[in-house]
Amino acid sequence: MNDEEKPICSTKFLSFDYSKVEGIPELKIKVEFLNKMLSRVPDKNNKRVLEVGVGAGETTILLLDIFKEVVVVEPNSESCNKLIKKIGKEGLSNVKFIKSKIEDADLSNEKVSTSNLRVISTSLKLNLCKSASQNSEHYDQLAFNMKGIHEKFDNIILSCVIEHLKYPVQVLKKLSTYLNEGGIMHIIIAQANSLHRLLGVKEGVIANTGDLSPTDIELGHYRVYTPELLYDQIKASGLKISFEQSFYLKPLTISMLSGISMDTHRALSSLGEDFPELACYIYVEATRKDFKIQKR
Repeated sequence: MNDEEKPICSTKFLSFDYSKVEGIPELKIKVEFLNKMLSRVPDKNNKRVLEVGVGAGETTILLLDIFKEVVVVEPNSESCNKLIKKIGKEGLSNVKFIKSKIEDADLSNEKVSTSNLRVISTSLKLNLCKSASQNSEHYDQLAFNMKGIHEKFDNIILSCVIEHLKYPVQVLKKLSTYLNEGGIMHIIIAQANSLHRLLGVKEGVIANTGDLSPTDIELGHYRVYTPELLYDQIKASGLKISFEQSFYLKPLTISMLSGISMDTHRALSSLGEDFPELACYIYVEATRKDFKIQKR
């Protein structure tokens, strides 16, 4: 195993309740930024997209609004149930769910056992939403439909996901095989030298910007990313970077910034583009080395 693949600690994955962060301005900023980046994708109405991890569900709703078909890989039934109800309220239907950790998901085999890989068919959406309030375990009791999941994807979204992966290089390698010719992997990570982490060092919350903070541990992160670590892992996985952009200058913690207007948060997002070395997030578009980079 290469050094860049090793977790820097043995953090146990924790099942974080993402409803705690639903609707916070920082999350909205990430979704708005991703929307801006995806607006550059040509012919979106005919594209298939794979999202790894649903989080609070806001990114999934965005993807459903702009892509022809969305497939979501998510191991947590409760997170999926909450998102299903949200999707029903939005009147959206172009989504399938695979209940699995991305490390274990087999996206290529239509006949894979449903014991660990489960898909909710779009045709069941209305029944799902209706039953969600009656039976919290409905997700595990449905008949699952694997049709179409063996196909490849034009876009793969990993928004603040690879921090949760014990072996991110292997996962990126695996996902790259499911990209269509010219397909793009969209990766967002929180970076170590963010201004608020530098403040955390000064306050004694963490000893170094690369250390796991209490919030990182609660979220189940294995590591904190520097740009160099991200670049090394992308290269090691056989991908090449076609575009990158830092965003969101975060001077304080989420709770301290909660009372600030969205206009101010958007200004901070723009400042992160001006001062990338201090920005909270890095967005990267990566494609396979054997693909030609598509002009946008």
